[in-house]
Amino acid sequence: MRIFFIQKAWGLFASSGEYRANLSFLRHFASLGHATSQLCFGMDGDVKRCIKEMEAAGRLDDPAKDNLNLITNNGNSVSIEVSAFTNVDGIHILALNGDKFKEAFPPKIYAQEIKNFIEVRIPIPLI
Repeated sequence: MRIFFIQKAWGLFASSGEYRANLSFLRHFASLGHATSQLCFGMDGDVKRCIKEMEAAGRLDDPAKDNLNLITNNGNSVSIEVSAFTNVDGIHILALNGDKFKEAFPPKIYAQEIKNFIEVRIPIPLI
C-alpha cells in the first residue's frame, strides 16, 4: 500500500497530539513495509535537525531541494523551498519551508481559506 499524508501541523518536530498521532500512524505503516510519504511544513532548522538524526543513525541521505512557485492572493509569485528526504523511520518527507510559506500566506488568511475549502459541501449523486 502507498500512503501519502498531508500534515497540517507546523514543523517536523511538533509536540501536538494530532501531529504525534499522525506520525505514529505513518511509522506503523512504514514498519510494515508500506511506502509512506508526508507533505508537511518544516520550520527553521527542522530539515537540518532531521539530517543530523539520520547521520547519527548511520544513514546518509542528503535532501533533494527544489522550489515550488505559488501565487499569493494579491497576485505576486513566491518561491517556497521544498526539501525531500527519507527520515530515520523510513517515511519520505516533502517539507515546504514553513517560515517562507507563513510570510507569503499569513496564518489567519490561510486558516480561513482552508476552513472555507473544507466546509464546502459538494453534493454527491447517488447511483
